[in-house]
Amino acid sequence: PLYRQVYDADGYHPCYVVYSSHVPDGDEYVDWMDVLGTDPYWVPADGGRRGTVNYVSRITVLTDRRAASRRQVTWSVPMAEYYSGIRKRAILPKEQSCQTYLAIIHGAKAITYFRWPFKTQESYEAHRALARQMAVLGPIAVTPDLPQTVRYSPGEFDLENDQLPDVQVSLRRNPAGGYVLLAANTRYCPVDATYWIAGLGEVSTAGRLFSDREHPVQNGSFGDRLGFMDTRAYTLVTGVEIDDPVEITVTTVAHPEETDPVYGAPGHPDTGRPGKRNL
Repeated sequence: PLYRQVYDADGYHPCYVVYSSHVPDGDEYVDWMDVLGTDPYWVPADGGRRGTVNYVSRITVLTDRRAASRRQVTWSVPMAEYYSGIRKRAILPKEQSCQTYLAIIHGAKAITYFRWPFKTQESYEAHRALARQMAVLGPIAVTPDLPQTVRYSPGEFDLENDQLPDVQVSLRRNPAGGYVLLAANTRYCPVDATYWIAGLGEVSTAGRLFSDREHPVQNGSFGDRLGFMDTRAYTLVTGVEIDDPVEITVTTVAHPEETDPVYGAPGHPDTGRPGKRNL
């Protein structure tokens, strides 16, 4: 009844509902909206499921599946800087960029923020830089989804068992021509990644948005090293249409010996560390 009233009053604007991470089971929770959203807030250095940026991947994928079942649009509300559940520190620029790319990779068609006031100029500058990138990535993100099968080695994308790969990707059509492969490294250390895309054709190099770097392509494959929590938007200009579903393989080698100690430091719960100073 509420949705019908909203539609009758203003049928030209979509009805958007955002849940706090979890969307309850049952049609009655999703049959009265056009846009389904979640806020996948995570907790840096926490030992639980929310303790890594992969929580953003998890919640975005689950939201997108529910939205797709009713032909709804997926929006995401990532954490702007911190929230009340954080015990150690706010997320930092590298983490902000990574979580934003992950949301787009896994189906978000819009990014919004419920923002507590920024505490640092660093956070403000991070959002400012991302906003400039989103002006370019926005038209790419909202193109119709390209059916694709992504295989990861080592690892796999297995939400049920909390097994997610280091570098996560999604191939999109580029309205400017060709394709864009979005990628995000979820580790606090560098990861060497090799991408293979079936049917890529006679592409000789993979370019990169927001950078002058290029990567040689041989037999549909190219490689790159992603620093800790690095993101990429590779441009692939080809004269042929890639058949779908597209087959993609991502092979990675992580370098945990180079883990950044600032980002990788563990957090502690509200109880602090009993028996230690500065409880």
